[in-house]
Amino acid sequence: GRGMNRLSKIECLLCLGRINDITRSKTHLSAVSFGFSTADWLSVIGDQPQLREGLVQRDRLVIFGGGLPIRVDGELVGAIGVSGASETEDEACARAGIEAIGLSA
Repeated sequence: GRGMNRLSKIECLLCLGRINDITRSKTHLSAVSFGFSTADWLSVIGDQPQLREGLVQRDRLVIFGGGLPIRVDGELVGAIGVSGASETEDEACARAGIEAIGLSA
């Protein structure tokens, strides 16, 4: 995909089991592949039940908050996925991580 060879990721070495799987999904196939927050999926799907039902069948697609794209000068350069708390807390943690390194979502 668009510039994927330039994207890099740092995996959580302390995440175990299901949380690590969800974190990877939020990062890679959600925020990186589509370039928007995983929390935005519901508004993208809107009132299209066929789309909602079809997308949730996709392997590793996560449609709840906690995955954010990382941008430098408006260009998508990576993503972060956080899981283990509520959607709101996961997204706040992801945003804080991005801001801590001086970048934006």
